Amino acid sequence: MNEANLFIPDWAVTATCAPGFAGTAVIGQCTGGQLSAYSISGCNLDTDKDGVADDDEDCYENPDKTGYGYICGCDVSDNATTGYYNCPTQLDSRFYSIATVHFTASAGSYTWLTLNPNVWTETGAYFAINESSSVWSSTKGSGTLTSTSFVVSNSTLAFQAGYGGDLSNIKLMTKSDDTTFSKVRKQFKPARQGIREVFWDVSGLLNEVAVIVLENIPEGNRMYVNNIRLFDSVPGCLPDCITIEPSSNANLDLKIMGTTYEPVNQGTSFTDDVEVLYCATDTNGSLPVGTSPGGLFDQNFPIGFKYHNLGMERLPSCMMVKKLPGENTYHIAVGAGKRRFSFNVFNPMDADSSLHCVYPTQQPRCVDYSGALAGSLQADMHCAEGPPSVTCTETVLARNCPLGAKTACGSTKVQQDLLKCCDKDGNSASLCLGHSRRLGESIRFSESSVVDMDAAMICAHACYQSNNDGGTCDAWRLTDSEECVLALKCYPATYAQVTNLELSESRWNLLKNAMPFDGLEVTVRQLKTT
Repeated sequence: MNEANLFIPDWAVTATCAPGFAGTAVIGQCTGGQLSAYSISGCNLDTDKDGVADDDEDCYENPDKTGYGYICGCDVSDNATTGYYNCPTQLDSRFYSIATVHFTASAGSYTWLTLNPNVWTETGAYFAINESSSVWSSTKGSGTLTSTSFVVSNSTLAFQAGYGGDLSNIKLMTKSDDTTFSKVRKQFKPARQGIREVFWDVSGLLNEVAVIVLENIPEGNRMYVNNIRLFDSVPGCLPDCITIEPSSNANLDLKIMGTTYEPVNQGTSFTDDVEVLYCATDTNGSLPVGTSPGGLFDQNFPIGFKYHNLGMERLPSCMMVKKLPGENTYHIAVGAGKRRFSFNVFNPMDADSSLHCVYPTQQPRCVDYSGALAGSLQADMHCAEGPPSVTCTETVLARNCPLGAKTACGSTKVQQDLLKCCDKDGNSASLCLGHSRRLGESIRFSESSVVDMDAAMICAHACYQSNNDGGTCDAWRLTDSEECVLALKCYPATYAQVTNLELSESRWNLLKNAMPFDGLEVTVRQLKTT
């Protein structure tokens, strides 16, 4: 065979692109004329060896991505192995100038806050060199990341967080007397495997300027923080008796006071070893997690129960829940780090009973609150005022159920007997305890820490507590020395009582839906028309 016979129409050859190249190899048969070489085309450079040529993708150095338009860009995996996005779902160049996400409900709207490192202040080595993820800290060093200052404009601050080391922290800080952001108002330690939703009640900090501080300590740990957002929640209280019914579905929902609550984080449930965040579900599917109102009390207690001691109409939107293994007992708190209560089945002889109480009672009272200052308004009014009376229940909780206690309140017979005594004696502190506790007294937070409760929050709680025991409190205020006073009765400026009782005008904080002039009549002068 001579070279003249090299062009044979029926002869064929196949080829594939070499590693590092992508496409479909095409063999050219003597395309340059007789005696020309065979040619191969169709293989283009594929730097990341993902099967897509560099010319056909944006992310030619990342084998997991082809388009830069993905949520986290080219350099960061969107989901990794966590099931959560590895970067903020909303990005902008400013910390709090972000597109607001509106939804249909009285809860309002979300405001998303980015973790864009360009507008946060880094100290140490929070982010590693050449790592562009803005939600994962670096394992190569330790450091802090501080947000730009922002105004707390809503009642709830929420975020996702996880992993980190024993000393890792997420803090909400406001200014101290020296004008530096050094006063810790909220704190969360994310030192656990997995990512959790965290909800902070910041209704007591409305209109305060604050910063968020992320601390990744020590070196070798990687902490995740994402989806920081502010929104308004519906106020709620945790009473000392509630109905709890576990569902049989795979999601392990709970029906609490007739409303379905579901675990916020994937793969968690009330059967876990630690408390799990449960939030009321929205049946219409239009409300983001944490904004759906909690279960109503009305008509959801057993027949014969009295409602006059409940100062609120519904449960909190979200609660921390854990069921003790092998028992029909639940530990519940209104939030992470808040006082835990042990809810035991009301009738031990009835294993299927849905009614659970901290102690047996048929006239439940609120023992903790969520968003107590949410939706409150201010008004200038003339009111007869007085200091809040300290209740027996409040005193028992402060003395026998300190914040940070290792056991849940109601776990011991002593705690149950004291609360039962309070219930029988009209909730008077002196009858069961022999003395009363001063409102605002320092509360023991843990064995090694004693802190003062927030003055505004405790005063609002006192107003609600007054309503718990049949009183009527529509408003409260703090004096210049931060003493709490409650409005006993308010009158329009034209009423004779204002002069007779020498009532001065003060600025009062109204409870949500308060009607201080309800039932009073005011004469209004009008021009006579012909």
